[in-house]
Amino acid sequence: MAVWVVCGGVNLLESIKVALSALAANKLRSLLTMLGVIIGVGAVIIMVSIIQGARKKAIESFQGSGSDILFAFYAPKGEARRGGRFEGLTMDDVAAIERRVQILTVISPELQAGARAVRGKKSYSGQTVGGTIHYPTLTAVKLDAGRFFDQTDLDSYAKVAVLGVKVRDALFGKDESPLGQTIQLQVGNMTVPVTVIGLLTRKGNEGFGTSADERIILPITTVQRRLTGGRTVAGINARAKPGLAEEAADQVFAVLK
Repeated sequence: MAVWVVCGGVNLLESIKVALSALAANKLRSLLTMLGVIIGVGAVIIMVSIIQGARKKAIESFQGSGSDILFAFYAPKGEARRGGRFEGLTMDDVAAIERRVQILTVISPELQAGARAVRGKKSYSGQTVGGTIHYPTLTAVKLDAGRFFDQTDLDSYAKVAVLGVKVRDALFGKDESPLGQTIQLQVGNMTVPVTVIGLLTRKGNEGFGTSADERIILPITTVQRRLTGGRTVAGINARAKPGLAEEAADQVFAVLK
């Protein structure tokens, strides 16, 4: 016994036959249509996967730093910018936060600048980061070799640097040690020779911004005095006492507003 399924008075089996005949008669058009649908669906799947992956990386990066870490950054309005730079957070703000927010256990200003590192005929365009002795603690970066700069280096504006692995690979290759070697740092119209004292472990893509692998980390005083000038900082990183991160954030905001 044959079974017929009827929809709106049209024989379903007959409709399928007509559709298949149309597809067979227009093979190229059918193929292109199918290809467009497949590519579209595939692109959506890939994009969702990329977004989810980036989100996971970002969450892991912040979790690695600790749940009590605070980040304060200055976001200027257009009229606040002057000659490609802006006046915002300064070392005076850092001192005020240290003095008035007692529930912070560690505070560290940070300053970034695009830089070109040169060694002989080799060069690498990365990011110079100025930090303090607390930078490793607050950013969860680790040393693979050498040392991080100390308070003496900060006080003397020492021309020393810690390299990310991508910078090392570009300037020295994977087999040669960069420790004790001198590279030239070019920031704007300033060029400063620095001695490599440390190498970071490989961290990979952090899901946002530049990876630590692409950074050249110097004492913040060195960046301010020898490369950029002034006392401006790009941001302030801090750690609050356990469970007091939200209260600390409110107090920091009250100091800066």
